[in-house]
Amino acid sequence: MDEITILQAEVLKVLASPRRLDILHKLAVGSMEVGRLATEIDASQPNVSQHLAVMRAAGLVEFERDGREVRYRLADPDVIRACDLMRQVLGRRLTRLGELATPTQSTTTPPRTTLRPFAEHEPKEPQMDESMNLVLFSGTDDKLQAAAILAAGAAALGKPVNVFLQYWALDAFRTERISSDHGLAPEAGAEGRGHVDALRAAGQASWAETLRQAKDLGGVDIQACSLSMDLLGIDESDLDPLVDGVEGVTAFYLNAGEGQVVFI
Repeated sequence: MDEITILQAEVLKVLASPRRLDILHKLAVGSMEVGRLATEIDASQPNVSQHLAVMRAAGLVEFERDGREVRYRLADPDVIRACDLMRQVLGRRLTRLGELATPTQSTTTPPRTTLRPFAEHEPKEPQMDESMNLVLFSGTDDKLQAAAILAAGAAALGKPVNVFLQYWALDAFRTERISSDHGLAPEAGAEGRGHVDALRAAGQASWAETLRQAKDLGGVDIQACSLSMDLLGIDESDLDPLVDGVEGVTAFYLNAGEGQVVFI
């Protein structure tokens, strides 16, 4: 089997979702940020972000970053032409099915069972995976690195990730401090410090860079706790662009839904 056939099958598998097709047609009009897309298709931002991550992995969409704003666009506008051709094929099929289903006038034969419209057989959209929800409290480099790795792993699997920053973790996300050495947890000791320094010397990415890579995959939302912001006297302008905004605990739990919550 040739490579193009395999790639075509993978792309068609990704497009076997009414929601992703809807996103595709919205982006055909022009590039959009996740929030606007979510409003346009009446879906939640985490859900749209997860769909975009899958579509980006398939090469259907790409993004551009402008400060804190990330806008998505079609990777190749010709994909819409292919979709339109398929819609024409399906439209003709619906017409033929409608003609077959039209009852004929007859007094000698009983009416035949009509065919159900094709749309009723449309496969249901698969349920999306539950989100990964991280509450970060500690501000040491080792715990922030652990959180960043969890976020990147979940994002790579197409899971939406919600990160909620509180207290000392939030303090580490200040623009002026994000690149600083935030130390390690007490249990690390001198031996732990040696291991961390060795990894850093070997080129391991910092936790901040790992989070940036995770956000590039799509579906990672980082919010600062409004109560912690007030407690520490931090203004939103003090935060690194990695942070998407400020929200309260209630908003975090609403976004988390039924997903697992991990406290670090």
